[in-house]
Amino acid sequence: MRDNIETPHRAQRAGRLGRGIASRSASWRGRWLAGLLLLGLLPSVLLSSASFGKKIAGQNTDTVWQTKVSRLAWVAYSPSNAGPDRASMATRESIRQDLAVLRDAGFTGLVTYSAAGAMGTDLPELARQAQFEGLILGVWDPYSAEEIAAVQSQAQSPIVLGFCVGNEGLGKRYGLAELSQVIADLRLATGKPVTTTEEIGDYSDDRLMRLGDWVFPNVHPIHDHRVDAESALRWTEGVHQDLLRRTDRFVLFKEVGLPAHGDDAQQLSEASQRDYYLGLADSEVRFVYFEAFDQPWKDHLPFEPHWGLFRADRTPKNFARGLLTSDGAIVQRESRAKR
Repeated sequence: MRDNIETPHRAQRAGRLGRGIASRSASWRGRWLAGLLLLGLLPSVLLSSASFGKKIAGQNTDTVWQTKVSRLAWVAYSPSNAGPDRASMATRESIRQDLAVLRDAGFTGLVTYSAAGAMGTDLPELARQAQFEGLILGVWDPYSAEEIAAVQSQAQSPIVLGFCVGNEGLGKRYGLAELSQVIADLRLATGKPVTTTEEIGDYSDDRLMRLGDWVFPNVHPIHDHRVDAESALRWTEGVHQDLLRRTDRFVLFKEVGLPAHGDDAQQLSEASQRDYYLGLADSEVRFVYFEAFDQPWKDHLPFEPHWGLFRADRTPKNFARGLLTSDGAIVQRESRAKR
């Protein structure tokens, strides 16, 4: 789901992939690269490929990378006490406290959305200190020199496994041609895999399926009116199987979850969220738990503030309580099974 911006109903997204503003792409790219050169952030020698494994036919990621990503227990992370604007950005200390809670729950990988502020400058080192093993760093705004510079400056960290540029913004916040160029340039500059994220229905467009180095969609059963755990699980598994049939690239669902409250029929609950995740952990689906903490500012739909495994004050909901009492055994079991 959207992390830093309120977006219209998904029906308004039809046909938006073709709305890129190609005429601005070349000049914008030149200004962006020139800025990076002045900052000294465009390396003259790319990272060596010696540390990577053998690529699989049809894949843009190698066997070592895929094995590493598959064995980690991932959670989508936005700070617990931050909002969508600079005035409400998280502090270094708040991020440190968030990460301690998530490590106690057994998570070993973080997926972020923005590299602005402390999320770009401080998060990777804080994650390393907390003993996280993998980061997929997000860039919310492909036009942001601050965010691009921040992720490039962190690229050589061994726990930074890749980058995700954009989240559900095609045709609204940026165009396809411009996004494609940023992905290509960031891949070239860092030597690490780069992708983007849209809603699962948008991946019927083959251009999007081929755009990133792996397929990283948002997949939410509630958007298909599935609110009970069993129906949501079967739907998610079916979507996963269908996607595997349509691509030979590595597939990791970026956002998967059930909110704990907010539907008209009041079927959503902490218990249904727990049951959905327990079922998903025993499935063949590779996924990122969505999301770490409730985000109260996301109020454009009744259920949007309630996706978190933890509340905004870091207290655990039903499923997260189980993680804490089991020393993370549930998410660790899920990650081991899908290596």
